[in-house]
Amino acid sequence: MSQEKFELSTFVDADVETVFNFLSDLNNHRHLHPYFVKAELVDSGRDSDGNRTRDFMITERPRLGPFRYTITFPTKMVFTDQHEFQSDVRTALGTHLVNVMRCKSENNGTRVTENVTVEAPRLTIGYVKQQAYIAHKRTFDLLPSMLANRTSQN
Repeated sequence: MSQEKFELSTFVDADVETVFNFLSDLNNHRHLHPYFVKAELVDSGRDSDGNRTRDFMITERPRLGPFRYTITFPTKMVFTDQHEFQSDVRTALGTHLVNVMRCKSENNGTRVTENVTVEAPRLTIGYVKQQAYIAHKRTFDLLPSMLANRTSQN
């Protein structure tokens, strides 16, 4: 197994609660994440440390060259702090992604950062990291305008 990491950050002109609540609902990612199709909540509860958890089955349609294929995989979200959660994603061929999303108040808005660790077999690590980076980068690029538009409509 090989491991790669990347970090993304963006500023959103909305309060930290609005941003965190939006990101915590995985179905909101449908308009941000280029491969995302849906998230089905299958369980919720608490882990051994008392942190709130949510278990999902995620469906995505990533690209392989000009072709798209459908994958469905489990994801566990653990809310580790007031405005922080960790997603543990396990897909095919031993691929494992851990995403830590943090929202912090900054200059009357919110700084969102995400640290992503990708673990995959050596032969697929480059592809997996590239696809994860493309998807998460697009999410971070679109998030500020998505929430600005949403906030102005409320």
